[in-house]
Amino acid sequence: MSLEVSWTTLAKLTYYEEIDFIDLKWNLQEIEKFVLLVEDFVQRMSTGIVVGKTYPNHNIKSIVISEQTTVFYREYPHKNEISLLLFWNNQKDSATLKRILKRL
Repeated sequence: MSLEVSWTTLAKLTYYEEIDFIDLKWNLQEIEKFVLLVEDFVQRMSTGIVVGKTYPNHNIKSIVISEQTTVFYREYPHKNEISLLLFWNNQKDSATLKRILKRL
């Protein structure tokens, strides 16, 4: 079974923020690794074999895709869809993350 993986505006924005962060801290090679990592993750998500940690609010799930990045997403089984919600840098303030998740 194939699932459609969609990206929210916030997911796109935070994905590019992660790329900018990698660019400032490391180099182009690390950006390429991150992009490939995300592409592989999205491909695996579309097959339905990725299972993340469930959060109690709004059926949000998360999965750590690298030491520094966690992806938050929501599943819509009746539509065969997964919606990427947020790419989160794990070094950021967890209180900010909680506020963002409450709004999703």
